[in-house]
Amino acid sequence: MVRKNVRLDESSVKNGVMTAAYTLTDRDFNDIATMLPFAVNAMKKQVSAIVCRPEGGMLSGLQAARFIVRDKHGKALPPVDISPIDCTPQPAAQPQEGEDRPRRKAKG
Repeated sequence: MVRKNVRLDESSVKNGVMTAAYTLTDRDFNDIATMLPFAVNAMKKQVSAIVCRPEGGMLSGLQAARFIVRDKHGKALPPVDISPIDCTPQPAAQPQEGEDRPRRKAKG
């Protein structure tokens, strides 16, 4: 078990492609059907952190990665595929207008 409710079912690296399949042992995807698109996008962000280097590019030796998540009944979400393009470093957040300027004193 990776976590209390997450079981790693299989993992491999072949020809530069990492594959990992997990089961969420306490989830039924039918109960969260309307949230599945959001869940897949959130999962892509999380798994990118596993296979991408902070400075960009994938971990040494990897050309791609595929993550599969199943519910307690074996129903799978669409696979999450990570490629080198997904591993581009994100620019630092820019300050919002007014955040980087000193505040003016009120007249009075």
